[in-house]
Amino acid sequence: MVNETWRGLATGLLLVASLACASANAPPASPSSGVSSDLITLAEIERGNFRTALQAVESLRPNMLRQRALTLRQGGTGNRMATSASDARVPVVAYVDDVRVGDASRLAEIPAVTVREIRYVNAREATTRWGTNHASGAILVYTKR
Repeated sequence: MVNETWRGLATGLLLVASLACASANAPPASPSSGVSSDLITLAEIERGNFRTALQAVESLRPNMLRQRALTLRQGGTGNRMATSASDARVPVVAYVDDVRVGDASRLAEIPAVTVREIRYVNAREATTRWGTNHASGAILVYTKR
């Protein structure tokens, strides 16, 4: 009876260990729809019948527009404090065909029929690529031109 208990326990542990190894070597999980959270494709834009690039982003990937809170360093102490609520958010920067056009509200000026793809770049990558003032990341719109 003791041997059966140990055998069952050992089998269970082997099963758990093999599942852990399999999941560790598996590619990152993606949504069941196969949709990327940082890319809006031409097919998605065409299916949605959007009038502007901003409407496409708001409908398909609203998280791309999420603004981050601005924090300031206080003196040399390393303590951080948020600014007042009225200016505590940093807008997402928008680029059209690799040209900076302003914040994401400017996407309302871009007809959706001219858009090939829309891509989100997180704050770290955007700052590395274009420099400071990308605390909320960037949205890149590539047109069909």
